Amino acid sequence: MRFESEFLSLSDLPGISALYLAYLNDYPRLSPFYAGDPRSPEAVKIVAGRVEKRAYPRAEVALALRAQHARWGGGPEGLANIQALEEGAFVVFTGQQAGLFGGPLYTLYKAIAGLKLADKLTRELGRKVVGLFWMAADDHDFAEINHTFLPDKGNQLARIAYSPKRPPERQPESRIVLEEEIAQAHQVLDEALAPTEFRDAVLARLAECYSLGRTFPEAFARWMMLLLGEKGMVVVDPSDPALKQAGKNAFRWEIETGSESSNRIRKASDELKKAGFHVQVELREGGTNLFFYDGERHSVKKVGEEFEIHGKTFSRQEMLERIEQEPEQFSPNVALRPIYQDTLFPHIAYVGGPAEVAYYGEFKGSYEAAGLPMPVVFPRTTVSLIEPKIKAVFEKYHIGPKDLFSGLEPLITRLVEGKQDPSADRELEVLEARLNESLDRWSKAAEQWDKSLLQAVSTSKGAIKHQLEGLAKKLTQAYKRKNEELVDQVRKAALHLLPEGTLQERAFPAVPYLVKYGFRFVEDLYESLDIERFQHQVIHLDYSSHNPLP
Repeated sequence: MRFESEFLSLSDLPGISALYLAYLNDYPRLSPFYAGDPRSPEAVKIVAGRVEKRAYPRAEVALALRAQHARWGGGPEGLANIQALEEGAFVVFTGQQAGLFGGPLYTLYKAIAGLKLADKLTRELGRKVVGLFWMAADDHDFAEINHTFLPDKGNQLARIAYSPKRPPERQPESRIVLEEEIAQAHQVLDEALAPTEFRDAVLARLAECYSLGRTFPEAFARWMMLLLGEKGMVVVDPSDPALKQAGKNAFRWEIETGSESSNRIRKASDELKKAGFHVQVELREGGTNLFFYDGERHSVKKVGEEFEIHGKTFSRQEMLERIEQEPEQFSPNVALRPIYQDTLFPHIAYVGGPAEVAYYGEFKGSYEAAGLPMPVVFPRTTVSLIEPKIKAVFEKYHIGPKDLFSGLEPLITRLVEGKQDPSADRELEVLEARLNESLDRWSKAAEQWDKSLLQAVSTSKGAIKHQLEGLAKKLTQAYKRKNEELVDQVRKAALHLLPEGTLQERAFPAVPYLVKYGFRFVEDLYESLDIERFQHQVIHLDYSSHNPLP
């Protein structure tokens, strides 16, 4: 089924850079830094023509991908795409780190967008285009991938973490093996989620993927295959020795040129700064964009005409010999990764988020220096999922996601102030004044008629004042109760949409939604995701919730 959606300008979202907005709305201003406007159908055709003229190690890559696909438990749809790649298909790439329990939602959105863009370009080019997912298995930032967040059954933000007794230090993801502590992470997740008809089945499949003895990338890839395998998902593990062998010329180029990639990136960075934009990749002087693994992952530094790895010095020739003999020990950083990737694959389009769009703006010179066609960069779809109970809160208070994105506390203040009715307080004041005036007239009359009535009037006046004061207090308490309910409901809505001030898609995994709605959620999301508007998509999940917001 296709969910109902609304769309917001990306400028309404918190933390969106000026460069990203310019890329979407004022492309000519940034055109010198990119391969083509993603809104132009001709842009991809031009890049495809350039890619068509190059030779790629298709057979070697396909052989490696088939072996990987079998390890991930992939199905025939992915194998068909690998076969198409070997026979001449173009490639759309997206990618992400191999996060715990599938990583944040935007990982799934990127994967879906890549597959849908590949289908779209296949139709437009009249040539098969396959969507591949580049799993950043060479990365070594364990603290980024070892945890996730979700709203628990008490509507509190729960942190789920994999915390081995000895946290891996300077180890690429490909070498991090899940130890017995993964069972504790599953247990915490299990306790956080309310019972539903889908819960046990979803958590059982998740536990099969993220199980003792698997590496982080294998666990992640198996989960992605479970979610999108029938759509032809192919997950690429670039740490594979077979791919390092096929793509080692990218590493050779980095050493032979003394890191010409760094020179080109610094030049582009300076030009972006002059144009008034930030730079995503800041390179240090004296570095290269390579790492070497010798039990730990170390950067390769350039010292004059020589190179240094963890305090040891090597000549250029020695480095080239090591690359030739053991390419699997080398890996690119973020700046060289596109060169390694596009040495291997006939890559025509990349689906990336704001940070990736920004750093691709620094890479055009590297592509030119390496003699590689640069892909057209397509902004990924950003998404907020609105469940029925959240929608009910929005409708009750006449607000929407945009109001939350503008700031939670200002929104609460505005709503509370708007709910208070100052006329009620004024009516009590007027009533008290009128009663006092009437009683004063009674006092004057009593003084003339019967002075013994003065005490009764005075007593009545005091009693009325007491009653009015009590009524005012009850009115104040009612305001407070009403405001407490408002504040509580809006804060709970914010927890689901903007947890800790972060976009939902960057904090939550897909797991809680799969637990509520079953694996059909992925199919419905696939059908609903819009990849052409380049706006923020607000998707209203319109089937019954199994874990409603109280």
